[in-house]
Amino acid sequence: MGVINTRLEIAMKSILLASAILLGINNAVSAASLDELQGAWAEDGFDCDQTFRMSGNTIDYIDRGGSQDTGVIIRGSSIEGPDATCTAKQIKRDGDVMTVLLACSSHIMSGNVATSFRLLGDGHFEHFENAFPEIAVSYKRCHK
Repeated sequence: MGVINTRLEIAMKSILLASAILLGINNAVSAASLDELQGAWAEDGFDCDQTFRMSGNTIDYIDRGGSQDTGVIIRGSSIEGPDATCTAKQIKRDGDVMTVLLACSSHIMSGNVATSFRLLGDGHFEHFENAFPEIAVSYKRCHK
């Protein structure tokens, strides 16, 4: 009976340790946020004033459906682009790179997509697709 209790104790401790490790990993993933990316961003080479306008304390697109819209607005966990609105479902941080699982919807479709952002500092970031990190689009901060 003593051997069975000892094995049971060891098994329970192993389960508790594994649970603690998994909870720690899950909390690290959910603790990452889009805080550093909050605000309006225009693609490098494009004029912020041609893309966004201020309405009181709120930033918005001048013409969201216009072909000149080359920016994104990040508010909380929401990312608004010219053609779609996405919500960050999960965020993983590895140094200066954030990989984000997004639930997106447009006028014609919806679905999940994973994409990445590289924080460059000095009011800039790069956006790239996970499968092609060498192809990146740079953005500059317009409004926070």
